[in-house]
Amino acid sequence: MKKIVVGITGASGSILAKNLIINLLRLGHEVNLISTDKGKEVFKFELDESIDSFFKNCDLFPGKLISHDNNDMFSKLASGSSDIDAVVVIPCSMSTLGKIANCISDSLLIRTADVALKERKPLIIVARETPISSIHLENMLKLTNAGGVVMPPLVSYYNKPETIEESVDIFVGRLMRFIGIENQLHRTWGSSNE
Repeated sequence: MKKIVVGITGASGSILAKNLIINLLRLGHEVNLISTDKGKEVFKFELDESIDSFFKNCDLFPGKLISHDNNDMFSKLASGSSDIDAVVVIPCSMSTLGKIANCISDSLLIRTADVALKERKPLIIVARETPISSIHLENMLKLTNAGGVVMPPLVSYYNKPETIEESVDIFVGRLMRFIGIENQLHRTWGSSNE
């Protein structure tokens, strides 16, 4: 069982976070959820469901879901001694990305990402913005040079997705494989499409 931190910000793309959380829990992993206030607002707007309501429905899965207050700087996640396996910020706003890249640890989510970098744990940033400015690119480069991974949620065309949900599944499957979690959502190039 892996312990994964999932951070949700106010960027569009809440379906990505919901899908990732559900699939991690289905596979029996522990998810430590941190959401910004704007992340909660966008989640409710895009999915017609509050994060709290979604949280309650996650009891059906074998994995463990733990919610953390983004203002709780005394959380175990704020310490380098925490035993997390990876941090995924999905979707990640450019504001959050900029704060992480510049070590502005003014919330639990930013501090947890900072801890991942300094402890050399996987940090995946699912950046949601287009077009991308030179400032965004500079922050992405800074994060990449520090050991983070910027992974925009791009469509995998060779898998021939027919729906948004299928595109999301494929992306989330690829992300999970990237952090060492095998799954059946993403087919690699050259594998059977049947």
